Amino acid sequence: MKKSIFIFMIGAFFINACQSDEVLPAEEDNIQEQEIEMLVEALSREFTTTSIEGGDEHQPFGVRNFGLSDAFSTNDEDMPARRPGPPSNAGNNDNAGNKFVACLVRVSNNHPGQANIRQAFMEYNRCKADQVQRFREAVMALNGNMEEARKALVEQFRAEEITREEFAEALNSLRERYQAAIRELTGRNQARFNQCLRAFLSFLNENLSEEEWKQFRTCVSN
Repeated sequence: MKKSIFIFMIGAFFINACQSDEVLPAEEDNIQEQEIEMLVEALSREFTTTSIEGGDEHQPFGVRNFGLSDAFSTNDEDMPARRPGPPSNAGNNDNAGNKFVACLVRVSNNHPGQANIRQAFMEYNRCKADQVQRFREAVMALNGNMEEARKALVEQFRAEEITREEFAEALNSLRERYQAAIRELTGRNQARFNQCLRAFLSFLNENLSEEEWKQFRTCVSN
């Protein structure tokens, strides 16, 4: 009898060992959470690594789209109501170059739950709306200050009060100040933006098929 119990336990052990490669529900949830978090980090990184544009004798300092990345510059018009036909790019011409929107429309167009996805997208936009407005206003104010400082340098240079080398050095210093200020602003707003984005991506993960979710992740990551 004892021998039979021992053999049964050994058999159970090997059965469990053979099944150990299977993904359990809890493990699958953990994998999905990791995928969502990795995507949040990747999309957020685009927000915190904004490139400075202009800032020379003829052009003011600035950042593309007020420094907002594609994932954080969306609005309701980007995702039009469901319509028949092949998948299209962004619905809003103002955001036609927005990769996040294009990838979202691509996987949701003609999707059975497209209306629910669009509703979740609108909730996502509402979630970050106030933060986006405050961020844009802060960037506009910063741009105004930087432009005053740049113009003052240009006047000094053209009046020959400073040399070309001094002018270039002063512009580089101003650029560094601008970059630091933009980073401070993005860092201050990143947590709230990420919170809204994480909730929306979690919804997509639950409502898209495994293949659609994979396509979306690949699309926005490339």
